[in-house]
Amino acid sequence: MSFRLNNKIRKTLSRSNLIFTLTLTVILFAAIGTYLVVASQAATVLSADFNGDNTVNIYDLSVMSSNWGKTGTTHTMGDANDDDTINVFDLSILALEWGQTLAPIPIPTPIVTTTYNVKDYGALGDGAHNDVPAIKAAMTAASAAGGGTVYLPGGTYRLDTGENYDIHSGNSINLLIPSNVTITGAGISLTTVIGNLTNCSIFGADTKSKITISHMRLTAASGKTGIDGAKFSGSDNITIDDIYAQSLYIGVALYSCANSIIKNSYAEDCSAFGFCSGEADAVDNSGPNWEGIYTINVLITNCATNGCGVGFRVRGNMKSINAPYIWRSDHPIRNSGTTFSYCTDTNSSIASWYCTDGANLVIDHCSSDKTAQYSYGFYFSSVISSHITASTGYWVQDDYGNGFGACSGNVRV
Repeated sequence: MSFRLNNKIRKTLSRSNLIFTLTLTVILFAAIGTYLVVASQAATVLSADFNGDNTVNIYDLSVMSSNWGKTGTTHTMGDANDDDTINVFDLSILALEWGQTLAPIPIPTPIVTTTYNVKDYGALGDGAHNDVPAIKAAMTAASAAGGGTVYLPGGTYRLDTGENYDIHSGNSINLLIPSNVTITGAGISLTTVIGNLTNCSIFGADTKSKITISHMRLTAASGKTGIDGAKFSGSDNITIDDIYAQSLYIGVALYSCANSIIKNSYAEDCSAFGFCSGEADAVDNSGPNWEGIYTINVLITNCATNGCGVGFRVRGNMKSINAPYIWRSDHPIRNSGTTFSYCTDTNSSIASWYCTDGANLVIDHCSSDKTAQYSYGFYFSSVISSHITASTGYWVQDDYGNGFGACSGNVRV
């Protein structure tokens, strides 16, 4: 068995490299048994691959031979063990790795999310026609494909019809969103969705997962009452991002939801609440699909409310009807783990934050413009193990009609 160097490479070797060539031949024969084992295994690093082509071959030998004996060298010149000298130790590494090839690093296939433009399904977005059928068709197509983005380009989308679906109050929902579907607009100044059906939520979902609503304005048609922007129950991984909820009953509500977030959003002139987290009914757990599902790990961050009844509402289920300040042993805490951070309320008529029957609530770096007693900045009733930190506004803990004080800096409730 013999090893023959490429003639072109051989001609480049000087007499001074003859010993190098002979040594290589001896080492290659001595290492042939090791090579048969090593070459059959998938290498993760090739120290003797000096030219970076993922294979140790005659071209790497050429690099080494042309720089043999040099010191102060770099790896690309043939220094396999990075000791700054090209010598017999580097040669032995090259011999051991001779013929090995690294498998190319696989390039991950990008996840492609299909976009469904509602205008391709017949939506007009002119504010004069009912766009519910077209938007529903786009959502159905996205759901059938396993998920996708339903896009509402700039325009005004009027919603005249709904489904009689029980989410807390039993009111209708214009658009029930399937799991794994994102509803997005062109921006709050460009895309407007108008609810035109009394006592109805524009968007909603029950016991669904991985839903996003973003970049649009939600509002009620003139003269219509009881319209909510978005209402979810018994669901998880809900994301509300860059939503302007204007002149509604409730802006956005997450009832018995988990691992969800409302962020970068604004609610204005909502007569009940701007943003709400908690169980839908603080006394009667009669919801057909979300009995026993708790609100947990909900984050509301970088949001603002103005001119609402209550800016931010938190509610759980610890009270009895006849003894409102006695916690019920037969009803566990159902709102445990809602966090508000960097949120602001102004001009609310009842309270900036109205929190009842919950635990592990955190209000951090938030502000209320309420500065006087009975003009509640932060109101707490039957709330335990919760904290206000680095926030400003007047706060009240009212389990037994006492505990009034000013919230400035760090306050433990």
